[in-house]
Amino acid sequence: MVFECRLFKRACCSGARYSERMGPMRWRPLYLGLAGLAAVGVLILLWVLVHRTLIEPAAPRDAVTSREAAAPRQATPSKAADASKKTASELFVDDAAKDDGSRDPTAEGAKSPVGETFKADIHLYFVAAEGRHLVAETRTVMRSADPVAFGRQIVLALLEGPRTKAGRSLPEDTGLRAFYLGEDGTAYVDLDATVSRRHPGGVTLERLSIYSLVNSLVLSCDAIRAVHILIEGQEARTLAGHIDLQRDFNANMLIIK
Repeated sequence: MVFECRLFKRACCSGARYSERMGPMRWRPLYLGLAGLAAVGVLILLWVLVHRTLIEPAAPRDAVTSREAAAPRQATPSKAADASKKTASELFVDDAAKDDGSRDPTAEGAKSPVGETFKADIHLYFVAAEGRHLVAETRTVMRSADPVAFGRQIVLALLEGPRTKAGRSLPEDTGLRAFYLGEDGTAYVDLDATVSRRHPGGVTLERLSIYSLVNSLVLSCDAIRAVHILIEGQEARTLAGHIDLQRDFNANMLIIK
């Protein structure tokens, strides 16, 4: 009995020492698990910060959501069906009764520009036959040394329409209300409401209309670096319901065929 009691006592003492020595080790897996979760949380937080600071500002602003974009004009289903059968050049010809033709879109530019004039080539961009790109039409004109007068001359020539087989890029009878040039090289082109009211719509044609104006000005006049489009003297949300106009546009070479 005495021997058995000594063995039992020794076993109990050994178990107590083992528990004291291994006690902290039991919680090590839990500590490691919590540290792993904390590391994952830090990585997720870093990814969110990088996404907000680097990726989101680089997103293009060309397309605006249908909730934000207030379309100036919505085509009726019957008119949209008829428009799908027309070419790009025919879409910009108003289907209403035409006037007697007395209105000359270049009449506003017929006034003699102030200052010296000389021969120069301008590059006007119109809609290609396939309706997805712009094509250049080069014209030799007597340009003004004044960049503002020269910019007006380019816009009026573009509104006149193409002299080749290319299609119109802006609706017929669109008028130029004013043209300004900022000190930073940004040209402000103020068009009348016809450009929105008679636009056939569609994101592709809307983009072509905008960049035909932008490319014609930026690539023809060295003093112009960007273009800002106004309608009736005001900033418009969109031209025909898709592309944000409340910003400056730079030349787009990728859209040229």
